[in-house]
Amino acid sequence: MEELTKTQIVLLTLLVSFVTSIATGIVTVTLMDQAPPAITQTINRVVEKTIETVVPGEVQKTTMVTKEIIIREEDKIVSAVEKNQKGIISVSGVNAQGGRDFLGIGTVLSKDGLVIVDKDKMLGNRNNLIVSIGGLSAKANIVDELSDEYYLLRVDPLTVIIDTDDGTENDNATSTQEIVSLPFVPLLLADSDKVKIGQTIVSLNANTIAVGVVSGLDHTSMVSDKVASEAIGTLAYIQTTTPNSIAGVGGPVVDLDGMVIGFTVLKNNDTTTIVPSNVVKDSIARITTAIVDSLSNE
Repeated sequence: MEELTKTQIVLLTLLVSFVTSIATGIVTVTLMDQAPPAITQTINRVVEKTIETVVPGEVQKTTMVTKEIIIREEDKIVSAVEKNQKGIISVSGVNAQGGRDFLGIGTVLSKDGLVIVDKDKMLGNRNNLIVSIGGLSAKANIVDELSDEYYLLRVDPLTVIIDTDDGTENDNATSTQEIVSLPFVPLLLADSDKVKIGQTIVSLNANTIAVGVVSGLDHTSMVSDKVASEAIGTLAYIQTTTPNSIAGVGGPVVDLDGMVIGFTVLKNNDTTTIVPSNVVKDSIARITTAIVDSLSNE
């Protein structure tokens, strides 16, 4: 070693390193061939994982898209009208000649034929009321008349008849054994205690609508010794900016969600007002309680 030059020593070192590397490679390959499959798979996975980590992949960009949806008041009005138009029916009275006289409109409250109508419109015909919808008619009986403004009617399902084109009854309709049902579409009643002054409402009748806002809330005082502004009471009437229209008497007044907040009725024979839906709910509950009580006493 002392006789070797520095260049020779470097070359000798490189040669030894090269031979050692070749020997190490041969030994490694030999051991891999003799190793069990599980160890081989593990080594391969480590190598693959290392390669995946080292080699950069494609960078995927996430794009956030914000879509602004504008809901116009006009669209909500149209939707509210469409939801409730099918719940408005025609109410007639039978005259002395056996024909029908149109009295006004009513609003369907249940699938079994509970209907609300204006009380003044029905006077003189309380025992001869006919409701009509979808080319069918049936007799209706008053089941609640405690309110000063409205009646609740119950349609008799056994009296359904088919109307002819000239507005008369088809006598042959009741001779068949088929049971015909009126296509009632009950409307959904809102919580009228949540009505706010200034909110938009839609008043419906048979053929037209009127759009306005709630202009006042009339509460009946439950505490007589307090002034009106401090009285704790129940909402008795809803005042709106819609025109005073007799044609809408008996029809529903709805909010922009299509929920019924009240019903148009006559007040003082020449002006209209709106009875809140919660008042009508109380009448319906009274009827239900009376029916249950009558069944329990039988």
